[in-house]
Amino acid sequence: KRPDVPEEDRGTIQFLSLAFDYGDPIPAKYTADGMDVSPPLSWHDLPDGTESVVILMEDVDYPHPDVPATHPRCHWIAYDVPVSFSGAGEHNHWVPHRGVPEGLPAHHTVMELEDPDLGTAETLRQGVSYWGEKNVAKKRASISDGGGGDGGEEEEEDDDDDRDNIYGYHGPDPPLSHPPHRYYFRLLALDSTIGEYVENPRDATIDTILDLVEGDGSPA
Repeated sequence: KRPDVPEEDRGTIQFLSLAFDYGDPIPAKYTADGMDVSPPLSWHDLPDGTESVVILMEDVDYPHPDVPATHPRCHWIAYDVPVSFSGAGEHNHWVPHRGVPEGLPAHHTVMELEDPDLGTAETLRQGVSYWGEKNVAKKRASISDGGGGDGGEEEEEDDDDDRDNIYGYHGPDPPLSHPPHRYYFRLLALDSTIGEYVENPRDATIDTILDLVEGDGSPA
């Protein structure tokens, strides 16, 4: 979002997946009924000056399609994704656009070797989804109740975060009694990085990121 660029001059970002088309059902592989891995996503035609992108996945029909909540449920946040990150499709076939491959590990920081011969690498970060926020709250409550830490103070990020399912993708898993839910993938092109403003990875929630992008003093 670049306020210095008129709306008519921003162009149109092409954002797609090789795994499914817009409006199609998300294959079971990328849901809780299957492997629950993140899908491959690709983009091109980013605005000039884009330094990083943010990817969001939201259930806009939570808690029920007939009575959706004001705020969708966040299933995935990937941020500080370099515009040069290489997107891969199924069977690791490289696509002509930039993007992210399927099956990103559930870590805060994900590294991709762009050129194994040269050893150059790109990294992206994953934020805290709805489930991650619940798990963070449980960990902090445990410490406050004497389950760890000292004096109930808020703990720093530790090596257990990846094991405790704090970061990464959570695929569709609506109740069986519901009609189909709609899941939206959003791509935000920024001229800076979220990491410049968010020091603690556990604070990288959708509310924090959208406040930075859309609020005052935010990355553009």
